Amino acid sequence: MRDQNSTLVTIGCNDGVSIEIELGQIERDHVQVWIRLCTDNRVFEGGSAHYGVDILNFIEALTRIHQQLSGSARLYDWDGLPVLCLTVTWPMKGLIAIGGQLVLWRFPNQESCEDRFLPESHFFANDGGIQIAFDGIMTDQSFLPPVITGMRRFLLDSRISVEIP
Repeated sequence: MRDQNSTLVTIGCNDGVSIEIELGQIERDHVQVWIRLCTDNRVFEGGSAHYGVDILNFIEALTRIHQQLSGSARLYDWDGLPVLCLTVTWPMKGLIAIGGQLVLWRFPNQESCEDRFLPESHFFANDGGIQIAFDGIMTDQSFLPPVITGMRRFLLDSRISVEIP
């Protein structure tokens, strides 16, 4: 559910899919970020905390892949784990593949079934939880400028620290 005081940027994608990045509750050096994977009839949402410097690095990487049509841009959470990745896959057409993972819930009980459905990761360590991973969603570079502008505006307006913690 969207907070009235948050900043929302949207990346339009193929096949009726979009990705929303909502920059919400602001603390001195970090912000709560909600990433939503929206389809025609479903919305999947995961939240994570990000330092201001992580947002700044993501903006700079988005700017670079938009200008050079090469490389990747990753949004890392405050534990240094990738949450979202955009990679230029077809420079001549400006096509970009998007992948990521939404952590919906974590169960700090260090129990799992024998088949261990969640991959070993820093998100869960030995804990259980609910995770949605996605990859291969396509967009093109024309969707990047409003995302870059919106996120830059957020950094300026929020005055969140962009110093390395």
